Amino acid sequence: FTAVLRQLSLPAACLIELDKTDALPETHPAYGKKTAAETAAWICSGQRCLPSVTNPADFREMLRMERSATQRPPANDG
Repeated sequence: FTAVLRQLSLPAACLIELDKTDALPETHPAYGKKTAAETAAWICSGQRCLPSVTNPADFREMLRMERSATQRPPANDG
């Protein structure tokens, strides 16, 4: 997933990497969300999170769609 993030222009992105034993703060919009997948990602904006994604190609497409919805241009995508 980090390789996908490096390929896209997302200047306002914030990445939080957690192990299964780590927890997000209660104030984070993804707090308490679970998945059975070994590796998963959530895309959150404001207080809203999209469903988890476990495939890097799907993650890339979801990031592009989310960026498009927030009117961010697709500049510098790899």
